[in-house]
Amino acid sequence: MSGSAGLAADVAVVGAGALGAATAAELAAMGARVLLIDRPGSPNASSVAAGMLAPAFESVLEEATPERAALLKGARDLWPELAARTGVELIRDGAAWAGPEPRKMAERLRTLGFKARLKDGKAFTSDDWRLVPSQALAALIDAPGVRYRRAQVEGLERSGDGWELACADGEPSRAARVVVATGVHKTMEGPRALKRTLARVSLIKGQIARVRVTPPPCVLRGEGVYVVPDGTGVLVGATMEPGQRDLLVDERVITELIRRASVLWPPLATARAQWARAGVRGATPDGLPLAGEIEDGLFAALAPRRNGWLLAAMIARITTASLSGRKPDEDALRFSPSRF
Repeated sequence: MSGSAGLAADVAVVGAGALGAATAAELAAMGARVLLIDRPGSPNASSVAAGMLAPAFESVLEEATPERAALLKGARDLWPELAARTGVELIRDGAAWAGPEPRKMAERLRTLGFKARLKDGKAFTSDDWRLVPSQALAALIDAPGVRYRRAQVEGLERSGDGWELACADGEPSRAARVVVATGVHKTMEGPRALKRTLARVSLIKGQIARVRVTPPPCVLRGEGVYVVPDGTGVLVGATMEPGQRDLLVDERVITELIRRASVLWPPLATARAQWARAGVRGATPDGLPLAGEIEDGLFAALAPRRNGWLLAAMIARITTASLSGRKPDEDALRFSPSRF
């Protein structure tokens, strides 16, 4: 996968969230010289997340078809190999439905092909896993062969046998090929194909809080809220606020989120947030990311909506295959940037 020897990298990946960092690690494992560039300052949406690899409950709560559920489960199943290679720690303690009608929830999970049983009055599945976003991002960014740079990429332009990336700090980078893995930065200048791709991405703000309370034994899910064990506390999330791109935390929203979460985990009833954060996710009309070639030498790996961590290993594999010139398989076609 080697590009021109005169360029700084074979591939530059713009954006070090779950999709970008996983793609960079996958490309490096294939032998490419990879430059991973992420903007300084505000944390990306993947770091403002609970890190759930949750095909089971995401499928049920999103009313997915059996085909979509199988796709999400397949995405989760690609994680053990990537995790073993990069040092990402996977936590496989399952998840439980603490909302109403647990028996019906268990039936819905089984209908979609997931393991489910009643446990302590809740619908429990071992098919949902999780990771710690901070640990996972650090492991992927530090993967062998990945060179990491903090810079705001303001534009892309063809230059000789590759691309020049104009950066806000005045120091451009050059690479044979580029993967755009940030769907929030819609002002990035570049070819028309890039602008058309970014125009398809809508924005969804999400707010999440950490609360220092005794954690439950596994992830708890309910209608529009979740509780995730986090060391000596829990993560409570997350809102879905379409069209919003600010990173401001609304204390009233957080208070209401914790109140709703206390129905799932009563110790939260008298607790207050230790901290709260906001992130902005990219999304497409059908809820699946864009992954693959935009035009010659320019690729996308972005807009995963609320399933960035779950889909990261699959998007990394698909993007790497596209860069290698392999014919897209059925899964890859579902994520093609040209599908809209």
